[in-house]
Amino acid sequence: MLKSLILIIFFISSHALGDEKVTGSYVGEIEDKYKNTYPVTSNLEIGDGGVIKGTYKYKYGGKDWNGFFYDGKLSDKDLLIYWKEETRQGWLAISFDENYKIFTGKWGSTNNNGNWSGKK
Repeated sequence: MLKSLILIIFFISSHALGDEKVTGSYVGEIEDKYKNTYPVTSNLEIGDGGVIKGTYKYKYGGKDWNGFFYDGKLSDKDLLIYWKEETRQGWLAISFDENYKIFTGKWGSTNNNGNWSGKK
């Protein structure tokens, strides 16, 4: 009985620690469908109920773009989160390395798809 309780506590705490490890600022690149790349800073944090949210910013066409992340769900080292900026919105699906310090993934919207990366 005690062994089962210890395993349950370990599982719950390791999941929570994974969520906490995601928190931080990641510097990387966004790549569009034409293979153009733009520097991006992605900030992630844990919101109410363990939902991951955050902000991002990048420069495109001589303009600074800012957006926000919402409704992020972490499953092991994979994060599915949604983004929105001005009149555009879409999804971002990323995978973290074993220490949650680097991620790589794909993003999409109704008229664009590409890669998104980041490193703490």
